[in-house]
Amino acid sequence: MQVLVTANAMREIDSLAVKRFHIPEMILMEHAAMALAGSLASRFGRALGRTRGLVFAGPGNNGADAIAVARMLWINGQRGISIVITPETKASPLWAAQIGMAKQLGIPFLKDYQAALAAADWVLDGIFGVGLSRAPEGTFDEWITAINGYAGRKFILSIDVPSGMDATTGQILSNAVRASRTVTLGFAKTGLVTGQALDYVGGLTVAPIQIPRDLSDGLGAAYLLDAADVRAWLPKRERDSHKGSFGKVSVVAGDHSMIGAATLSCLGSLRAGAGLTELVAADSKSLDRSLFAQEVVLTDQAKWQPGSSVVVIGPGLGTGPQAKQILEECLQSKVPLVIDADALTLISEMPAGTYQKLRAGTETLFTPHPKEAARLLDSSVEEVQRDRYRAAQALSEMFGATILLKGAGTILAEKGKPLAVVPTGDAGLAKGGTGDVLAGVAAGFMAQGAEPFAAASAASYLHGKASEILTQRHGHTYSTLAHEVANTISDAIGEL
Repeated sequence: MQVLVTANAMREIDSLAVKRFHIPEMILMEHAAMALAGSLASRFGRALGRTRGLVFAGPGNNGADAIAVARMLWINGQRGISIVITPETKASPLWAAQIGMAKQLGIPFLKDYQAALAAADWVLDGIFGVGLSRAPEGTFDEWITAINGYAGRKFILSIDVPSGMDATTGQILSNAVRASRTVTLGFAKTGLVTGQALDYVGGLTVAPIQIPRDLSDGLGAAYLLDAADVRAWLPKRERDSHKGSFGKVSVVAGDHSMIGAATLSCLGSLRAGAGLTELVAADSKSLDRSLFAQEVVLTDQAKWQPGSSVVVIGPGLGTGPQAKQILEECLQSKVPLVIDADALTLISEMPAGTYQKLRAGTETLFTPHPKEAARLLDSSVEEVQRDRYRAAQALSEMFGATILLKGAGTILAEKGKPLAVVPTGDAGLAKGGTGDVLAGVAAGFMAQGAEPFAAASAASYLHGKASEILTQRHGHTYSTLAHEVANTISDAIGEL
């Protein structure tokens, strides 16, 4: 797992590196510049020396990093570099030092940068760092707009965080650089890995820059899941086992016109390895058996009691009186629940405190998308997306449940545990039914004995990975179907 820190925590870590380990700031800056120059070398290879680059350097240490990169490349013989700065009386001492060295070497400084920007092969964004907390203005806003005019056409490398982005939340402060790659310094920042930020960061590289790794102890706000985490969380499957060893998942359906949602949850449960999966529906005998995987057991709702290993409720449930009644029965039961879709809507409509009285702390996983999260929080989608970490944490505390907040950079929250972020997934998942599959996969892992947080983490990671595999096969994200995602879970497990 990879530690994620807030902007404030990173400033504290930088300070500790200097004060506790007596590492001069200039040494950290030189290592940052080496990492950034290395990123350019990785992109252009031996041709780097023949490229033209334009460096935008703001007045802070982020700008000083950018100037240091230009100096290193210039010393190595690259002459196609120019630097753009703005007069700044409050520039940092390190910035002034880097400017002095660059001018001594004869590196060109430009006032009119438009022609150089048009001719450049790459652009280095050193305008703002992690300290930015308000929208860019004036000259800096103009720089960002000019750089973005070439987004997707030139290699744009951002230092630490794309300028104009809140490093802690990922919120775009009205205008931000759309980078091809971001090299973040020290530790990855929480804002770089979730929500709208993912459309601005590009590829993400973490450069340690000689900061001791243990300085993040106690300061990490969250962590980024990796394959090793998921391998450790996957339920173990002994050879001397049988279907009863791997639990039972009951998917509660509602309106027959939306039965497809429940069938996708069933398929997700089966692909995750649940020993038995049943679909519980009113008048189940009238359902077309060909709609379901042959392994799914059909059970009539009138004869069913929530006594299975795990119950999935919400996909295709509906929001009418019968749906409310069966939801309340499930909430009062002692079985683990995965609550999704319509069930989340019904809970958001309950009087304050009703859910808590009914559920009383029994194992529960909520799987909301941002709109469902906003309903539960009596908030707006914009507020949820503005700080996805805070929204997930608030939901966990409000309902005493494990929260899987869906979306780009899915966030997992559970009281008493650090937040986790899922790095897998792509736009192939932006299609109806994929969330139903995810609920089923999580339930399948829970049925095999995984705790809700571990089950949700593994399910989210593999669900996203399955979509990435399909994107590779198709060559694009347009045509991915939910049932394909379910059936590709096995491939995703195989790649761990």
